[in-house]
Amino acid sequence: MRSATLRFRPDLFTLALLGSTQIACSAVAPAADSIPLAQEIAKIPELMATSRAMWLDGTVSARAPFLDGGAYQLQDDSGTIWVFVETASLPNVGDRVRLLGEATRAQIELNARDWGEVFVRERERF
Repeated sequence: MRSATLRFRPDLFTLALLGSTQIACSAVAPAADSIPLAQEIAKIPELMATSRAMWLDGTVSARAPFLDGGAYQLQDDSGTIWVFVETASLPNVGDRVRLLGEATRAQIELNARDWGEVFVRERERF
């Protein structure tokens, strides 16, 4: 069996994790009929104006395990986004994933410039 070594590139995602950021999450779950169906990843920032909860599906293109949980990069035809997992195991690179998640924006300001990034917190994976 062949094992693969994945390399994780430091980018804005890493800065968000390592820097002191303020991350706000909604504590109230939306009604199931108000959750948008599978969305294109590229449209997530504009969809956040109406709903933070959304269905996504795509292929896992990278993984980043942490001490508690981890994150994986989800890719579709429109783009990529990082998905945080707090308790579940991470999917493997190449796995097709469908999930219900909540979009969140991490605010990172450096030299009076906003380097913030949108990511998804996984609620449930199918």
